[in-house]
Amino acid sequence: MILQWIINRLVLDCSKAVSRLWPSEMATLHLIAVILGAISCGGAWAKDYVLFNPDGTQVSDYNRKISELRGLRGHFPAETRLVFGNGEVIPVTNYLGEGKLTAVFLTDEIDGLRVPLASGNYYFEDRPDEPHPYTEFMAKFLLGYEQWGYSGATVKVDLARSFSPQYIRVKYFNYKFNLWEFYQNRARLLREGKLKPEDIVPLEKSLVSFSQRVTDFKAIWDFRDANIGSDGNEWLVLDIGNQARRAESSDDPTLFDDLKSFKLLPTHVRDEIRRLTRIRRSSIDHGLK
Repeated sequence: MILQWIINRLVLDCSKAVSRLWPSEMATLHLIAVILGAISCGGAWAKDYVLFNPDGTQVSDYNRKISELRGLRGHFPAETRLVFGNGEVIPVTNYLGEGKLTAVFLTDEIDGLRVPLASGNYYFEDRPDEPHPYTEFMAKFLLGYEQWGYSGATVKVDLARSFSPQYIRVKYFNYKFNLWEFYQNRARLLREGKLKPEDIVPLEKSLVSFSQRVTDFKAIWDFRDANIGSDGNEWLVLDIGNQARRAESSDDPTLFDDLKSFKLLPTHVRDEIRRLTRIRRSSIDHGLK
């Protein structure tokens, strides 16, 4: 506000001074006034990053722009905006982070905005000859949300305001650490203040509650330790896989059995997850599902 007042005042003073100067001086001062006037309108402060063309394709310098935005993390200029092929212009205030396939921004509405991490194709290590466009995984994210997002175990998606495969709006989740870090790197989390000693037991209880939201399934693509995050209070799946296989009996393994961190859980926590899962799945054995 103060800077804007100063600029406006300089513009006014320059304008008044023009009438008292020789022609050559008038031209110079007029140019200064025009420049200051442009700045006062705010346009000079805005920075638009066009990511998609009107035909829905990614712009040729998409990767460079994502890299530049990543480098601004924590220091976003005011009025930084992302522009998409449907004409939507979305102000963003920070680069929250990224996975293997998507990047996540914080919008001015305090929501998350997911976009493809890069242009071109992604190749899985075990399938090096199969190209998969990065945009493909945006569509799969939404498909997975439609399949099992009802469980309440995932980040919440604003379907009405998303435009896949260009961007997906999700409810902001104040991510602090993932499940693997909670057990494998706990000393560092405590040292950095991301975790408090008195929160450990409540978080383990919360993990048991979280496990009961996904008892309908015995396998979900990309359900892994690094993809299960916490804000210090609850646990949520951050990236939603679209290949979900439903459990067929109470004897089917839990989703947690294949997690690397599962063996690190206290015995009573592991036993409670398995016990409650069997109880909740008993209706399957009786043909109720």
